[in-house]
Amino acid sequence: MHGDYEDLNALHSALSDYLRFYFAHQDDVESSSCYENILGLCYDIRHAYQGDRNIESVDNNYENIGQLASCIFSVDSQSLQKERNKYKSGNLYFNVEVLYPWAIFYLYTLQAIVEDHYYASWFDDEDFYNEYLAEKDLALITHFVQLLWDKLRNHLPEEVMKVVWTYTRTYNHIEYYFFYPDLYMEWLCTYWINGVKTRSERQELLSLLCLELSSLLDEDPDEAWEAVQKAALIKEKAPGRAKGIQSSGKTDFNTIMVS
Repeated sequence: MHGDYEDLNALHSALSDYLRFYFAHQDDVESSSCYENILGLCYDIRHAYQGDRNIESVDNNYENIGQLASCIFSVDSQSLQKERNKYKSGNLYFNVEVLYPWAIFYLYTLQAIVEDHYYASWFDDEDFYNEYLAEKDLALITHFVQLLWDKLRNHLPEEVMKVVWTYTRTYNHIEYYFFYPDLYMEWLCTYWINGVKTRSERQELLSLLCLELSSLLDEDPDEAWEAVQKAALIKEKAPGRAKGIQSSGKTDFNTIMVS
């Protein structure tokens, strides 16, 4: 995840404020665990824009932009170029790397939260947070979720992306993630680092990871199997490697490979 200071600061504020508001009105005692997990995302974003993670210079194409703007808007090209030259050819971006298991968990959970809309009565006990601020924060969070989907789309086969997108939009519900085990997430991340060591191997297992972190496998078995079949999951991809993910007491990835 990367952006300039304003991008990441605004996202951090939107997530922190809306999630505090949302989880304060959840009756399920298990929701506190889910809240703490997503606060991990806020933590990473905050440290990114504070400069504690990675910093990169991104070309802002100032020369071409100046020439194009002078043509379109009939402004003085020399004065515009002078202003653009102050920034030279780079914008300062901050970024932080998030492991795929956590990134997909954040994606699914935030999507479920956005779709589980607030009630007007929730504002009765709020002194400063109001519906205008909630809608502003939701708009930014929704945009962030869409950006995550776009990134995921670049790394999944089209047929897998289609079923993951359709399924999670139709069936995922926030209560599923209230109960998602923290230790299992930590185990998945450990496996992702130590058990799947190359980029190509991770690419091969990414489709299965997307299904594993959705609620698909906890739904009706027939429905789940139909969804997996529709995905036409990569038949020959790393079946031996997939056997490694099975000792957590949750799902054996090998059980959802299409034969």
